[in-house]
Amino acid sequence: NWVEVIVPLQILSASLLFRMSYKMSDSLARATGAVYRRAWRQLIYASVVLIGSYLGQFWGLHGVACGVCFALVTNFLMMGHLSLQLTDLTWSDMLKAHKHGLVLGLITGLMSYALVSLCRMYNVPSIFTLIITGAGAAFPLAITLFYFPSLIVSTELKELSDTLIFKRFKKLQPKNA
Repeated sequence: NWVEVIVPLQILSASLLFRMSYKMSDSLARATGAVYRRAWRQLIYASVVLIGSYLGQFWGLHGVACGVCFALVTNFLMMGHLSLQLTDLTWSDMLKAHKHGLVLGLITGLMSYALVSLCRMYNVPSIFTLIITGAGAAFPLAITLFYFPSLIVSTELKELSDTLIFKRFKKLQPKNA
């Protein structure tokens, strides 16, 4: 009886990045005292959710999910714009900050999609599909992390891990550090 909610859940899952990102912008706006500038954006966001859901309902649950997804992307863009104004950064700076996460998402997403498709093609039971996909996505991720770490780990994150992990456990410290 849950088959009808699979596609709406997939649509809403695809918009999670936008929801998480605007939550960060939300915190920044509150911390800097830009609550009124945030408030009118939230009013627009609520309106877009209502209008998007209303219009989407003519296409069923899929349409409502698309309407909510559109509202989440809209709010991400509005709150991102506010964050950039508050920090004197540019959209290019924001894209650079997301670069490693996008590469990581592409690696794991493409491998997961390929493995799930293969498992479904051969009618592999769900639990084995989950195990195969998890292990299969971890393999190229480990290879990338070992041979090309700069693709998925930023310089700041590497410095943070060196400080928090490697300096606490001297035997784990890399030879070149």
